[in-house]
Amino acid sequence: AQNKHTASEADDAEVKERYENERRLVLGRFTSKRLRLWDPPAWSESSGRRAEPPKPYEDGVQYSWRVEVNGFTDAEGWRYARHFGKGALWRNTFQHQMFVR
Repeated sequence: AQNKHTASEADDAEVKERYENERRLVLGRFTSKRLRLWDPPAWSESSGRRAEPPKPYEDGVQYSWRVEVNGFTDAEGWRYARHFGKGALWRNTFQHQMFVR
């Protein structure tokens, strides 16, 4: 859900998306090390399935990755919520009661 990395090939615009997921404690910093068993993995596809972190080469193909920044994200491409999953309300700004991104 949260920090979306998008890659595409030069002419054959195949788009691959990876989502970086992190959690924080009440006064802590965001990190994938805080993810719980029921959270999405540190890196996931849009379906929520585990994915490898972005790499410059995958399956012999060179990709150019970028963080997607838009009106739904902050300046670094993150979205924030109190929890993952159904009913999560995602925001583009961090607030102290938000524990996942």
